Amino acid sequence: MSIKNTRLLHRNSYISKQFKKTNLLEKIKTKYSIRTGQTALKNDVVSISSRDKKILAKANFSFDESSLAFEDSIFGKQKPNMPFIKMIAGYFSSIFGKKVSPEKAVEKMNAYQQLSYIKDSKEFCQKAFEQIKNDFGYKDLNIPLIFDKPKMFDASWDLTKGVITLCLNLSKKFNGQEKTDIIEYLMHEFRHTRQTEMAYRTSVDGLLDAISENYPRRIVGDLLGQSEEAQIKMAESTGKSLEDFQKMLRELGLREKIDYKMVLNGKEQIFDKDNAKIHLEQIFGKLKPFRKGSLKYRQGLNFIEGERTYVPGSIDMEKYKNGILEKDAYTTKSNWHNIINLTD
Repeated sequence: MSIKNTRLLHRNSYISKQFKKTNLLEKIKTKYSIRTGQTALKNDVVSISSRDKKILAKANFSFDESSLAFEDSIFGKQKPNMPFIKMIAGYFSSIFGKKVSPEKAVEKMNAYQQLSYIKDSKEFCQKAFEQIKNDFGYKDLNIPLIFDKPKMFDASWDLTKGVITLCLNLSKKFNGQEKTDIIEYLMHEFRHTRQTEMAYRTSVDGLLDAISENYPRRIVGDLLGQSEEAQIKMAESTGKSLEDFQKMLRELGLREKIDYKMVLNGKEQIFDKDNAKIHLEQIFGKLKPFRKGSLKYRQGLNFIEGERTYVPGSIDMEKYKNGILEKDAYTTKSNWHNIINLTD
């Protein structure tokens, strides 16, 4: 059996990329007695504070058909008002893991809507990456974006190399729906970056030990992620049918205790702790360790446990999605969708 380029990736892939209509918007409108299209600046002059007026005056993220086709817009036609902006600020706070004020929320919404106007696909991805990287507080950290051809996953965070990868066809033009998806992929992967950062600042040795313990399972996941043709060849080399070969791998991958070794081409596959530590130090080495026992320290321990118990989606999709790391990262999807829905 052979396998190439085994990497430690957190992958993001969704079967459906169409946003579903929810009744969230109507619930909010009912709660705050807001009419569709109403702007607080125009109709709520008496009840709105001067501070809120200044915030709303800066909000220009609503779709404007005079300068952009609706299908190319990231956000919709709903006019900004303070209840919505405060909710958006809450969603951004959850996505980025830090407090986002209504003023900052408006700035971010304006910036994301400006991405709608970028026609070149690669330029859009790079600008979206830089915006999200900055919003996560990683502007000065050496985390590059690289591109790859479309695969079974859309994006990944490789913590052993400290890079985020987008797997897209850059020769096509992205519409607004596709741009919202790409933003979502990047937010998801930067959430994994945040998990790695917090685990590193809690205990770098604990993080590396957890990854090393789980590494054989990740190898199993990589084997199951190979093309069917490659898996058939691997199965033949073991004297098994493809079905029996896949069953054997899944049984290995689902063991609660990893008490086996993965040997490929006569060589045992061992996680390179030293090399991974070098890359992690290059990215996060200047950040202060968390105080032992603090809330962030406990969260870091949780993410270390997530690395130890991680199950790749190719082994079991439900266990993958419900694992500590993916369950946390998938919250970005619902939060970003809620922001999109609020602008419909």
